[in-house]
Parts: sequence; structure tokens; C-alpha cells
Amino acid sequence: MEDYSFLMSVYHKENPQLLREAIESMLNQTQKSEEIFIVCDGPLTSELDAVLEEYREKAPKLFTVFRLPKNIGLGGALAEGILHCRNELVARMDSDDISLPDRMEKTLAFFCQNPDLSVVGGQIAEFSGSISKVLDYRRVPASDSEIRQMLKKRNPMNHVTTVMKRSDVIACGNYENVYGFEDYVLWANMLHAGKHFGNIDALCVYVRVDDDMYKRRSGKKCYQGAVVLEKTLKNNCEITRFEYMKNIAVRFIGYRVIPNFARKVLYQTMLREKQIPQHS
Repeated sequence: MEDYSFLMSVYHKENPQLLREAIESMLNQTQKSEEIFIVCDGPLTSELDAVLEEYREKAPKLFTVFRLPKNIGLGGALAEGILHCRNELVARMDSDDISLPDRMEKTLAFFCQNPDLSVVGGQIAEFSGSISKVLDYRRVPASDSEIRQMLKKRNPMNHVTTVMKRSDVIACGNYENVYGFEDYVLWANMLHAGKHFGNIDALCVYVRVDDDMYKRRSGKKCYQGAVVLEKTLKNNCEITRFEYMKNIAVRFIGYRVIPNFARKVLYQTMLREKQIPQHS
């Protein structure tokens, strides 16, 4: 199978122990990576630096630590990472999530079977505290046509599970700093450019959630990012003016009006599933 790079962004508010667990899950893949590329989005704490230095010293050829002089946001950090990763296939990973050991083996096999695809993702389980305490699952559609249809209303990819062709991401404009929607805007631009997507129907990543996650999905910055997203969808994905206005209204209510506890209930009851995705 083709070599690939893991891409992760880290900033000063991350938890060193959770970062360590995320890195270990990358190292424990049944299909090993050729590079783990970590972008430091601005100066880090001494504890985070110590974790990164420990791993870099153990495997200097595997770990690349790329430091930005100041915090520029997730979109900007990932854009820099994509430009500097040394492999064509780039797998996303967040600094507090846990990849299943066979995640990359299954995803790369799917890429081999479908060489026309530019992005492949999978399913996620959201947990609190320990992966034994799964709260729910976020299922995304498998086929390119289903993904294109879902794109008009909701993000059709679980970002932290995705593996991307680096050259296609760059050719379509790379990540942009659109707060909360860095990946969604990228998918819209890539699908508009005629790139093809797929999702495997297998659990790939355990995603850590807490009340702060729902708070981050609210407020003025998040709504402003949503407006940029909807304009991108209107321009690139042929949603109607009515769909555009409806989406803007829904996102305004979701991000600026309803309280955090109601947002949490909405996500858990209407936007998530309780049944585990089937392994393929």
C-alpha cells in the first residue's frame, strides 16, 4: 500500500496526556505511517513541548514538528501542514481523539479499490472520559452521490477520519480559516471542482466530547463561519436561494439563539445515532 502522512495541529490549550494517547493510537496502526506531521499552532506549554520532543527523539525520521511563530487557527495550521507533508496521502488526526488500530488499513484498502477518489473518510463514535463510555455515533453516507446530496445541508464527512490526496487539496485551494467550518468549505470547493469522495462503513475514530464542545459550536464567530460556508455552498453546490436563506436561519438559531444545554440535546437526539456502524 502507498505511504501516507498523519497530520495533526496542536495549540497551547491542549491536554498533554490526551495528546500522548492520540499519538499512541497513530503509532499502533496495523498499517504504519511513514510520517507523523505535527503543526504547532503558535507557542505551546512546556508540558506539550516535552511530549512532542520525547516522541521526536525516539523516532526523528517519523516525527516532523513544524512550528508556527503565532497562533493562526486550525484552517491556517492545516493548510501549512498539507503544503509540507512529504506523502501524497494525508490522514487527519486531532490531538485528543483515538484512532482504531485498523483505521488506516481499511481506509487505504478502500483507496486502492477506488483510485479515482480524492477523499475517503469513515464513521466516528463520540465518547466521554473513556472509550468504554460511548455516547453516540455520527454516521455519514458511503457513495459520492449521497455525499454530494448531504453536503447541501450537513457536513458529509467526519473530518478526523479523512484521508486526502494532497495534490487535489492544494489544487482546490487548500484549507481556509473559516472558524468551525474549515473542512466543510474545503469539501464544497473540492466537490465543485469535480473531485470524488467516499466513506467506509466502519468505525474509524473515537472522538472525545464534553460540554465545551457544544459551547465551541456557538457564538458570533461560529455563526460568521456558517455564513461563509453557506455562501460557498450557494456559489459552488447549486443550492437554491430558498435553501440558502433557510440554512442561514437554522444556523442563526442554532449558533446564536438556543442555550448550550438545548444545543447538546439537539445534537444527541437529532444529529447522532445510538447504533454502532457496521464494520466492513
